[in-house]
Amino acid sequence: LQKHDIPVKTYLVMTATTQYKAMQEIIKAFQIIEPTACILTKMDEAASKGPALSALIEQQLPLSFITDGQQVPEDIHVPRAQTLINQCVAELEPKNDYTDSVKYEDWVAEGYA
Repeated sequence: LQKHDIPVKTYLVMTATTQYKAMQEIIKAFQIIEPTACILTKMDEAASKGPALSALIEQQLPLSFITDGQQVPEDIHVPRAQTLINQCVAELEPKNDYTDSVKYEDWVAEGYA
């Protein structure tokens, strides 16, 4: 389509669950098609959002859309920088998955971390 002067925007679609190094390789491999931006899928399934966002930033590939569920088009969203930053910061905070009587420092000292 591009060869016939039809204006087409090309998006690279990747799952946010992909490992960081693999994402970098995917982005580099698809540079030949000159993607306009990226769509990150499965944001709700990613254990950490930071690696996916870091790969996009390092490769200077804009993020146009994210998905976070199985319902299309309801679960397709325009990403908001502040929301993504808040999610990444929340991932860094220790989670209290154990009883309140056990403090995080004690848990680490016991060698569970």
